[in-house]
Amino acid sequence: MSSSPTTPQTFAARLRAETSGHGTAWIALGNGLGTTRATWRHVLPTLERVARVLRYDYVGTVQGDEHQWDPRRYASLHGLADDLLGLLDELDLPPITWIGHSVGGMVGLLAAVAAPSRFARLILLGASPRYVNDDAYHGGFSSEDVDTIVAAASEDLHRWVSGFAPVMLGSPSLPSHAEEFTAHLQSLRPDIAAQLVSMVFKGDHRGVLPRVAVPVDVVQLEDDATVPHSVADFLVSQLPQARLIPLRVRGPVPHLTAPEATAALLLELLETAP
Repeated sequence: MSSSPTTPQTFAARLRAETSGHGTAWIALGNGLGTTRATWRHVLPTLERVARVLRYDYVGTVQGDEHQWDPRRYASLHGLADDLLGLLDELDLPPITWIGHSVGGMVGLLAAVAAPSRFARLILLGASPRYVNDDAYHGGFSSEDVDTIVAAASEDLHRWVSGFAPVMLGSPSLPSHAEEFTAHLQSLRPDIAAQLVSMVFKGDHRGVLPRVAVPVDVVQLEDDATVPHSVADFLVSQLPQARLIPLRVRGPVPHLTAPEATAALLLELLETAP
């Protein structure tokens, strides 16, 4: 695997960006809550066969770069979207296919609204524009649920992760791959983790959906404890160019819990024009 030459001042260095793969087309991967660029490693070989692949980490989400965290810049997902656009501008890539997992899906949508020429298409894996129920909208959580989640993550991160990880991974017990997910969440600096959780679960990005000018594949997981089917239906109804794609695997981190099925679907989507 090769990495672009970087200096401490570049976006590529700050975000620990890595590129690999073959061909002229470019894919960029957006991480979900509690995952890093390493989480994609199980599906990466499949993607590398058909394109160049860009992976990176959000600021503050890997040990050693906590000093870069700015609570004002990252008060909303727009800060993460700005980082992505800075990285794409710096690397001067052609229009990319963005594969965004969970919060990474929304990061890509916000970036695509701000700079549509940077994106050829978006593939969203278990993404949600809003987790809180609101009138006719069913996001999966009540406002009280979200307040409880944020408070628990703020008060005792390790205890919250111990209860949250089985839900995220769709299993009452923690299989071996869950150890990685749990360990990463627990390694976050508590104040950064609390702000990330609040930013994700309390955000509302429904208003930007009609402004997304590129094709979007909305991949809905079969049994996602955090994103119900109603959210995928809402996304497809609001995005101007969207189609709903089912992925029949359990749990909201499919590239970790069901990498073969996930890789096969991504390959099919990449080889099929939307």
